[in-house]
Amino acid sequence: MQPALEASETSFAGTPPATLARVVVVIPALDEQASLPRVIERLHGLGLKRIRVVDNGSRDRTAEVARRCGVEVITEPKRGYGQACWTGCENLPSDVEWILFCNADGSDDIERVPELMRASEGKVELVLGVRTADTNGQDYLTPSQRFGNKLATTLIRLLWSARYADLGPLRLISRRAFERLNMRDRGFGWTVEMQVRAAEECLAVKEVPVRNFARTAGFSKISGTVKGSFQAGTIILSTIAALWLKRPGVQRALTWFSALLLLAGAAAMLPFGDFAVVGNVPRFLIGAGVMGAGYAVSWALRQPTLRLLWTVALGARLMLLFMHPGDDIWRYIWEGRVTLAGFNPYQLAPNADALEQLRDSVVWPHVGHPTLTAVYPPLTQLCFAVIASLGSGVIVFKLFFALVDLAVGALLLKRFGRTVALTYLWNPLVIYSFAGGGHYDSLFVLPLVGALLLASSESSKRRSALSALLLGCSIAVKWASGPLALWWVWRAWRKHGRFAAGWTGILTALPMLTLLFLVIPGTSWQQLGPHDWITYSWSAPLLPSVIKWLTGFAPNNQFYLLPVLVVSAAIAIRVKEPWRATAMFFFAVLALSPANHGWYFTWFIAAAACLPALGWSARLVGVSAFAYFWVLHVNTTQGAWTLSPQLSVLLWLPFVAPALIAIKWTP
Repeated sequence: MQPALEASETSFAGTPPATLARVVVVIPALDEQASLPRVIERLHGLGLKRIRVVDNGSRDRTAEVARRCGVEVITEPKRGYGQACWTGCENLPSDVEWILFCNADGSDDIERVPELMRASEGKVELVLGVRTADTNGQDYLTPSQRFGNKLATTLIRLLWSARYADLGPLRLISRRAFERLNMRDRGFGWTVEMQVRAAEECLAVKEVPVRNFARTAGFSKISGTVKGSFQAGTIILSTIAALWLKRPGVQRALTWFSALLLLAGAAAMLPFGDFAVVGNVPRFLIGAGVMGAGYAVSWALRQPTLRLLWTVALGARLMLLFMHPGDDIWRYIWEGRVTLAGFNPYQLAPNADALEQLRDSVVWPHVGHPTLTAVYPPLTQLCFAVIASLGSGVIVFKLFFALVDLAVGALLLKRFGRTVALTYLWNPLVIYSFAGGGHYDSLFVLPLVGALLLASSESSKRRSALSALLLGCSIAVKWASGPLALWWVWRAWRKHGRFAAGWTGILTALPMLTLLFLVIPGTSWQQLGPHDWITYSWSAPLLPSVIKWLTGFAPNNQFYLLPVLVVSAAIAIRVKEPWRATAMFFFAVLALSPANHGWYFTWFIAAAACLPALGWSARLVGVSAFAYFWVLHVNTTQGAWTLSPQLSVLLWLPFVAPALIAIKWTP
């Protein structure tokens, strides 16, 4: 048979041909106590003595049987064919120059191994045993195996111009070539990845015809069942797709395509930010959909350039600065004016006679709930006053929120790299919420992210104190992060004792107390509490609506503070990692709260973007949360705030499903 791939000038030579003394045999094994002894006996009969059996979590006596046969046994409890193969290749003796992989079930043509070794002469770095060269090799391949082989090798030929005849397990590879391939797959895609990476690295490959036998005992974990065959096929195809998407040319094309869609989507939604106008919400959502498509494409990116990362992040936000804002921003501007003028916003409602001089024809007509005093925490009021001192226009406020939002992305970039930063900075919901809608939540996310960065770094009393102080600043901007103080206090108790826990609690409360008594004196705790419209309003609930639907029970919103505190205490005790604890906390808050708005999900996104397990919820909700805005369309056209069951599923399922799969109550 002719070589599947010819040696190229970029392929390295110099590895001596495989000989018995320089070959180590790696055999991944899972519940193969009956078939393994015969495989080892056949290998010993060829003179191969350096054999490693990797027990991949067997429930039978596989490891014991292998030791009795006089071979090295390595335990790898984490399941996966690729995981077992990788473990078998770790810590090889320095004189080993070739690695032979074979199955433990007796199906491989062990007697043809000498032919594989002879084929390693010259520049050949990978020798593959091909079971499809004649009918004897295919006799014991199932129809699904033959179809999968044909499909996979065809796709590899089309996408990489590499001709392979089989994906068989019997293969011999030089140690230098194996290290060069930098294998990543830890599952059944191992063989596919090896052959694709060999093509990408221009290795010299040779194929040798081998026979295939029925397994001598036991049953196949892959091809023995319809489910296993389907899973194997899915893994092979997904592995090929993932490897193709990683190619430099494909990555460049996807990067630009993603960037253009995000910017085009932002431009498309820009004119339709005024949701009080009938027909604007559907057009706004079309733009959000285009942004969402671009964001979805970005999930396949590995390392976008910093220039493009920031160009898209800045460009999309700059465009949306000129979008009609959400209703809340008018209240922000008003509160800033009131505080800046020296009045106490917790004691004077906007319609108070004393504030007559502050009313104008631009801001005042849009101020919501003019009969109610301020609901925002003290540090927020101070921030509004600072921004108002720079200019009380909408653009100034939105620009401030967007710059703080970009600072969050910069911190994530510095700590976790471009992929995590992209998850946050290119998230359509994040881009809209602060630069477009003009919501102030970025002001409380930034100090919280700072607190998390300090809490997750090397522990010291100074860092812990600063972390607690930053958490206190976050709480003084928005009450939502308040229960997280339980995690900080418990962590200080566990690491440094009761005295440190006490100081942590004091530092967490310090920003709120300082502002309350020094900046806004004369304000009582009752005046800081929620008003009736907050206590009883429902917007986009999850669990409260399910409870109401099942039982008819619909208490006021403060009832759900109790389960939030219980969950917060459980997280504080059981979850040691601060980012994971914060993401789980916000997940619980959003699920339990009766009053949710679309931009609230940005809290979770900021905390979960760096977590592989919860990152998919952060990505998906950045698109699905736009379903919330359809409620505004219904409210405009029908005069009713209604969240239909279908809309609830569209909003919540992409957020909840991946998170529930990922969240495990382990430290």
